[in-house]
Amino acid sequence: MSDGLIQFNSSICSIDNDTFSSIIFYRSINLSYNSLKNLPVNIFANMTNLTSLELSNNQLSSLPLGLFDDLVSLVFLNLTSNQLTSFSNGIFDNLLSLNKLYLSNNLLTSLQNDLLFKRLVNLQIIGLAYNSITSINENIFNVLPNLSYLDLSFNQLSYLAPDTFKGMTLLRQIFLVDNQLTSLDKNLFGDLFSLFVLHIGRNKISSLDTDQFKNNTELMFLILAYNDLIDLDVNLFSTLANLQYLYLCGNKLSNLNENIFYNISSLSYLGLSQNKFQSLNPNLFTQLNNLTTLDLSMNQLSSLPMNIFRNLTQLQTLKLNQNNFVTFDPSVISGLKSLRTLRMGCNDITYTNISYVESLCKVNNLTKCHVDTIFCQSSDYYT
Repeated sequence: MSDGLIQFNSSICSIDNDTFSSIIFYRSINLSYNSLKNLPVNIFANMTNLTSLELSNNQLSSLPLGLFDDLVSLVFLNLTSNQLTSFSNGIFDNLLSLNKLYLSNNLLTSLQNDLLFKRLVNLQIIGLAYNSITSINENIFNVLPNLSYLDLSFNQLSYLAPDTFKGMTLLRQIFLVDNQLTSLDKNLFGDLFSLFVLHIGRNKISSLDTDQFKNNTELMFLILAYNDLIDLDVNLFSTLANLQYLYLCGNKLSNLNENIFYNISSLSYLGLSQNKFQSLNPNLFTQLNNLTTLDLSMNQLSSLPMNIFRNLTQLQTLKLNQNNFVTFDPSVISGLKSLRTLRMGCNDITYTNISYVESLCKVNNLTKCHVDTIFCQSSDYYT
C-alpha cells in the first residue's frame, strides 16, 4: 500500500473530507482534469507518506489554510490551470520536502507576501507562467537557497527590484518571456554565478548595462529576442566565454561594434534576424570559428563585405532570406566549406546571379539551397 497511486480522472465536482482516510499510506494522488472548485481542509490529513499530488486542470479558486499541513514528505505539487487568485499566509509552510511547485496558468496578479515560500528550503523548481502577475516582492524568491529553475513567463511584470535574485547562487534557469519589462537593474543578475539559461525575450527592453551579465560566466543560452534594443555595448558579452546560443532577433539593431562577439568564440548559434541592419562590419564575425548557424534574415541588407564570413569554418546554416539583395557575389560564401543550408529566398536577385549561387551550392554539396526569387516559400518566413 505504501507505494500506491490513486487517480481520479473524470468529472468530479466535489470530494468528501474522508475520501482518503482509509488509504493514508499512499504515496501519489492524481486529481487532475476534474471540475473541483474547492477542497475540504482535512482531505489530506495524516498522509505523511504522500510524495506527489496532482491538482492541475480543475476550477480551484482558493486553498483552505491547513490543507497541506500533514504533507511533510511531499516532493511534487502541481496546481497548474486552476483559478487561484492568491494564497493564505502559511499555506505552504509545512512542505519542507517540496522540490517542485507548479502554479502556472492561474489568475494570480501579485506576489507580495515575502514569507509565502520562505520555508520551502528544498524547493528547486517553481513555475508561475501564464498568470497576470504585475508585481512581486523583492524577497519572495531569494529566500529559496536551492532554487534552480524559475519561470515567470507570460505575466505582466514591468519591474524587477535589484535584490530579486540576491544570493541565489544555485539558480540555473530563468524564464521571463513575454512580460512588460522596459529595463533591468545592472545588478539584477549579479549573484547568479550558476546561471545557464536566461530567456527575457518578448519584453520592451530598450537598453542593457555594460555589466548586465558580468558575473554570469556559466551562461550558455541567452535569449534577448523581440525587445526594443537599439544598441549594444561592446563589452556586454565579454565575460560569457561559455555562451553557445545567442538570440537577438526582433529588435531595432542597425549597427554592431566589430568587437562585440570577441570573447564568445564558443558560440554555435547567432540569431540577428528581424532587425534593421543595412550593412555589417567586415570583422563582425571574425572570432566566431565555432558558429554553426547564422541567421541574418529579414533585415535590410543589400550587400555583404567580401571577407565577412572568412573564419566561419564550422558554419552549416546561413539565412539571408527576406533582405534587399539585388545582386549577390557567390565568392562571399565560397570559403564556407561546412555550409549545408543557404536561404536566399524573398530577395530580388536576378536569374543570372541565381545560377552562380546554385552552381556554388552544388560544389559545396548544400542539402538545402533556397534562392527562389519568384515565390517566397513559407519556410523562409519562419526558419
